[in-house]
Amino acid sequence: MPELITEPEIFELEHPWVYRVLQALLIASLLGGLGAAIFFRNMEMLSSFLFLFLVNMCVYALKKNSYEINLEIISAVQALTSLAGNLAESDKICGGHFREKFRGTKEVAAKLNKTLRVLRKSQQSQYSTDLSELVRVYVKGAFLVDFVHYNRAMKEISAHRTEVLRILLITGELDVAVCAASLRRSLPLFCVPEYSGRRELELKDLYNPLIDEPVYNDLSLKTGCIITGSNASGKSTFIKAAAISAVLAASVHTCAASRARLYPFDVYTSIAIRDDLLAGESYFIKEIRSMERIIRKVDEGRPVLAVIDEILRGTNTKERIAASTAVLQYLREKGCLVIAATHDLEIAENLVSGPAGYEGFYFCEEAYEQGLAFEYKIHSGICRQTNAVRLLEVFGFPEEITREARRSLEE
Repeated sequence: MPELITEPEIFELEHPWVYRVLQALLIASLLGGLGAAIFFRNMEMLSSFLFLFLVNMCVYALKKNSYEINLEIISAVQALTSLAGNLAESDKICGGHFREKFRGTKEVAAKLNKTLRVLRKSQQSQYSTDLSELVRVYVKGAFLVDFVHYNRAMKEISAHRTEVLRILLITGELDVAVCAASLRRSLPLFCVPEYSGRRELELKDLYNPLIDEPVYNDLSLKTGCIITGSNASGKSTFIKAAAISAVLAASVHTCAASRARLYPFDVYTSIAIRDDLLAGESYFIKEIRSMERIIRKVDEGRPVLAVIDEILRGTNTKERIAASTAVLQYLREKGCLVIAATHDLEIAENLVSGPAGYEGFYFCEEAYEQGLAFEYKIHSGICRQTNAVRLLEVFGFPEEITREARRSLEE
């Protein structure tokens, strides 16, 4: 749609004078044939009309595809201008901030609607099963009426392109405002973010808006953090919550938290990586590409918030620890604010004790005889407890498996 509005000339049918001439010849042959038949009882003159009728129908059939593909866009423009005209009449919507923006919209919308409505009706009538409507379509096709209306519509859009673009931007702004209001109404808790001049992130009562009964956590970062914790304890959900709020802050000025203060970051994630069999790329190759994308943006000097889940887990333990530590240190040295989750305690220890200045956080659970209870609350430090074998027991794995697993752990 934007291209049709900004450059309608390239969508016009070529050589419009040809259609005007064919239209005039058909009308002249019809009038001449009727005159000869009435006054001279000569029916032969109507043969020229029938010949031109068939010629025009052939031209119509050959060229209609040139403009039919744009009718949907024109219909959208017509619907847009019609909507703008209705909105301009609404004191409730067209008040305050939008009153000045809607000034003059009603008149322009009415003028464009008059021209565009004809084409929209023509498009709808093509799919009618009514016999009279089908005859009307063929007659209009023979007289090339739609071609003339189409080019006229393009000229109208060209003459009012500034106003139509303004209408597009206004309605788009309104649409985003409605979406933001709807989102805020659906959230149990939200805030309008404050923007900081420093590359920092502070979120109070942060939660994941995709969860029905979320647990609220606080996060305050000025460097970066590495999050550890046992399986299913809430690490991934938490870092996704931080990424979601950062994106919502930049897009609809809303955060899923009670208070938010942050820098206007470019948010990049490396979460839920999958291999690509069709492209011939393994899981680890996809991980590398995902991380390379983040590093490239950081090297460009962009203010990046990188949210990374289980970095480089597609390779062996020794190289994963070495490579992951190096990558995360590099990102911090380049000014990237990093939120990373990992099961590798060695990575967390390297980063927290290293020069990059990472903070350590963790999630954990309470173990009971019947199973495990997760609190989903964040704590400072590095988690030392594990629960993989215990989860095997909870889910009913054979005792031989869990016993052997525990024996191997103790060795």
